[in-house]
Amino acid sequence: MEVSIDDLQLAVEFVSSCPSLESEAFLDRKTGTIYYSGDCVDEDLPIDVYENERYLSVPSKQDLDLGRSLALAFTAQQLPSDLDSVYEFFRRKGAYSKFKLFLERTGSLEQWYAFEIESVNTAIEHWCKEHNLMTRST
Repeated sequence: MEVSIDDLQLAVEFVSSCPSLESEAFLDRKTGTIYYSGDCVDEDLPIDVYENERYLSVPSKQDLDLGRSLALAFTAQQLPSDLDSVYEFFRRKGAYSKFKLFLERTGSLEQWYAFEIESVNTAIEHWCKEHNLMTRST
């Protein structure tokens, strides 16, 4: 089965958008359709979505290890002299907003977004390979 990397990226963003884990997305292995479930979605899920191996639960960024460690990897590559400061951000609540403000101040926000997109796409491609799915760009 071939699935759209762009569609999967949107699904990962959707699943990651709600920290209380109320947002879910499921990939139909046979059709490539992605079904969404959450507070802001009025879509019926297939009846057997939780029991049938045909459906894969789309992972969040945390599941793909794209949270704190990604921000630290970016900082280590692009702004190594600021790594200790960024570690401090992630020891408290509100780390991502502080991190993004820091990136704005250093003029690195656009570089971060490009790094994040590339990392998300790479992680999604690995996830697809693990589940014997082929990816395509749309």
